[in-house]
Amino acid sequence: MSDVGNIQPPQKKNDKPPSRYWYPTKPFYDLRFSHWVEILFSISLLVVAVSQLSIYSRQAGIMSTQANIADQQTKIMQQTGRAFITVSQLEIIPRISNNEVFAWTINPIVENSGTTAPRNLYYSFGFGGPYMFEWPPKKPKLRDPPGFPSIADILAHKGMKATVMGPQSKVSNFTTLNGFLASSLFGYDFDASTGEFVWGVLVYGDAVDPEAQHITEFCFILDRTTLVPESKTVPYERCDNHNCTDDECKRQ
Repeated sequence: MSDVGNIQPPQKKNDKPPSRYWYPTKPFYDLRFSHWVEILFSISLLVVAVSQLSIYSRQAGIMSTQANIADQQTKIMQQTGRAFITVSQLEIIPRISNNEVFAWTINPIVENSGTTAPRNLYYSFGFGGPYMFEWPPKKPKLRDPPGFPSIADILAHKGMKATVMGPQSKVSNFTTLNGFLASSLFGYDFDASTGEFVWGVLVYGDAVDPEAQHITEFCFILDRTTLVPESKTVPYERCDNHNCTDDECKRQ
């Protein structure tokens, strides 16, 4: 016998997943007491970490500020301790014979206010000026000495002499005049522009930087007076320029 009549047709395959008729009875985040404790502990650690970071940042800022203050104090000490030369006045000595002044000695008073000696000290001083009696009446009279060294010549030590000087010292042996004063200082015209100048420049290094080029310029003009030589003194005042130090001199 044949089984052909008993063959059943193939059933269709169902690709759909089976239906589920159940639902979760508990929330997805099942946070128990222990979980809350861990979360709060983690948040506390995060707060502590942020606080420590803030403290470290402030400490770093304080240390940086202290370092800057220390650097500034060091610079101030170096500036205060380094050689610093000024010329603020003249020493004018009359040479008298038979109660009359027959000659004068003029010395600029050079002072180093620093606690260290200047290094590589060079200087150039001068005295004199034009003959004022032949000065044209309408031409402005000089208030600064002609031929004052340029900054380039000063930094090159051109025409300058080397010398030494101690710390916190005052020296008056740089004689600029040892003889007669010009007759233009005498008379009844009280015009201060007599044309007689006492000027000079010093360039030097210091203990911190011996090769530094510190500059000091000075200039005085002798005033005319009727009291010379009877008063045995000569008044003077500063020139309009060439009274400066360091960068100020370079800007003039």
